[in-house]
Amino acid sequence: MPFLSVLVYLAGLGAGAGMAILAAVALAAMATNNLFLPVLLHVKFLGLQDRKNLSAIILNLRRVSLAIIFFLAWAYFNAIANQKSLVSIGIISFVAIIQLAPAMIGGLFWKGANKNGAIAGMVGGFLVWLYTLPLPSMAESGILPRSFIDPGPFGLSILHPYHLFGMQALDAISNSAFWSMLVNLLLFGLVSTYTKSRAMEKHQAELFVGILEGEDKALSAKAWKVNASFQEILGTLNKYMGIALAKKELTA
Repeated sequence: MPFLSVLVYLAGLGAGAGMAILAAVALAAMATNNLFLPVLLHVKFLGLQDRKNLSAIILNLRRVSLAIIFFLAWAYFNAIANQKSLVSIGIISFVAIIQLAPAMIGGLFWKGANKNGAIAGMVGGFLVWLYTLPLPSMAESGILPRSFIDPGPFGLSILHPYHLFGMQALDAISNSAFWSMLVNLLLFGLVSTYTKSRAMEKHQAELFVGILEGEDKALSAKAWKVNASFQEILGTLNKYMGIALAKKELTA
């Protein structure tokens, strides 16, 4: 039944394209808001701090971010397609995403958690993930020397990325998830414990964790009350969203 075959193909193509577009747009927004735009705002000679409207620049940054993300995804898949299936690549990305879990959960249930600990944990976890999954897959594809996985870096089998520190009981995915999360949790806990939290971080901890503990002070929002006119709020939103969208959001 050719018609049914074409219909199934189009449905699969649409589902796959939808997931790719959704993920890429979300990543582009995060990269723009948390990486590119803050860096550009700190470059004084660009003069972005003095501009009243940054909406066009933000839109172009998101377009550039999308192009970079799609190119990197294509390049990685094209490099290792002969060694890894699409499902395997998806699982590799899931191991990366769980590096966000300690900071997210810890921030909700532990008052001692702070920004320094969260960053240290995520950076450490991502580095271990990079060492135990993406880099070995590149070695299997010939991009990196085969000696990286056979016998291991510097000829040390104990550093074998798929069996780190001689752990043979776990498969490659479980090995990466175990060691990356272990490093993530240790750094998150130790750095948060031995570094000082800022006043704002302490207040946010009281608000989020205190609600779960039934504290009345957590229900108070006095610290967040500010005196700002409609025009001031409109001016702030206009800088990032444009006047039309800003007015629509405030009058909705």
